[in-house]
Amino acid sequence: LSNYKLIAVKLAYYRGQPAIRNLKRISSSKNRVHLSFKELNNRSGLANSQNGFLILSTTSGIITDIEAMAYGVGGEVLFQVL
Repeated sequence: LSNYKLIAVKLAYYRGQPAIRNLKRISSSKNRVHLSFKELNNRSGLANSQNGFLILSTTSGIITDIEAMAYGVGGEVLFQVL
């Protein structure tokens, strides 16, 4: 396990329901999906404030799409959280 990096996910509930309803993997080893900063601001299909957020791998680390827009960076889209 020393060669693997782990991501810890804590479960959160809102009004008795899980805060995360679905987690969808976007990029894979054969199909990598990258969004530039400009594409993040103009996207319409992957996620928006009503249907979740994105987790990206950027030069600033693994961050949400909102943090990426604040930093002015794009990156590889890892997951969509619904």
